Amino acid sequence: MDLIRRERREAAAELLAQARYYEGQRAGLGTAFMDAVDAAIAAIEAFPDAAGPYPGWDREPMLRLRHVEGFPVGIVYLVDGRDLVVFAYAHHRRAPGYWLGRLDP
Repeated sequence: MDLIRRERREAAAELLAQARYYEGQRAGLGTAFMDAVDAAIAAIEAFPDAAGPYPGWDREPMLRLRHVEGFPVGIVYLVDGRDLVVFAYAHHRRAPGYWLGRLDP
C-alpha cells in the first residue's frame, strides 16, 4: 500500500530541533538520527500495523508508537486510509502525551 505521509507542523519542527541537537553533540550524529528516522518511517510504510498501539489508546484509527533505532525517540502516528499521519517525534524523557493536542485537526 502506498501511503501519503503527512506530519503535523509541530512534529516536523521537533524533528528538526532534535536533529540539530544531536548534530551539536557530535558531528554526524544529526545525520545518523535522520537516517534512523527515515528507516523507521520506511518500516512503518512497509508494515503500518507492525508497531504496537500507543499505550492506553483503544479506538480506531489506531494510534501507534514506533521506536527509532539507536535513539530515545518514538514516532507517534496513525494510518487513516492511505494517509500516514505523524503527530510527534517524541523523546522518551518528555512528558507522555504532551502532543495529544495535535490530534485535533
